[in-house]
Amino acid sequence: MLKLSLDHLLPRIKGGTDCADNLVWACKSCKSSKRGNDLMVWMNKRQSFPPLLILRRYIKLIACYCDDHDILDVNLDATMNMILPFELQLLPFRYPQLVQLQLLISPSED
Repeated sequence: MLKLSLDHLLPRIKGGTDCADNLVWACKSCKSSKRGNDLMVWMNKRQSFPPLLILRRYIKLIACYCDDHDILDVNLDATMNMILPFELQLLPFRYPQLVQLQLLISPSED
């Protein structure tokens, strides 16, 4: 039986909250390898693209954080001097081909 526990997309150590959008189920192996990293740092280390539903929640968290801290209208260059609980430069600006995304959503069973 696979034991799952809750993990934070934006870690609490970096200001992430316990709100439902920030929590995901994770196996022990993934949770321990992610440690205090945010989602995109961890996915980048694994050289992997996050599942789209998780990426959507992550981007929503970032938007809410920026709105709460009145930095939605701040120039991106100005954010380089800010301490943020996420790394904007790791947000994907290119997405995999549609076929690859479909495999991420529903991997084929061999």
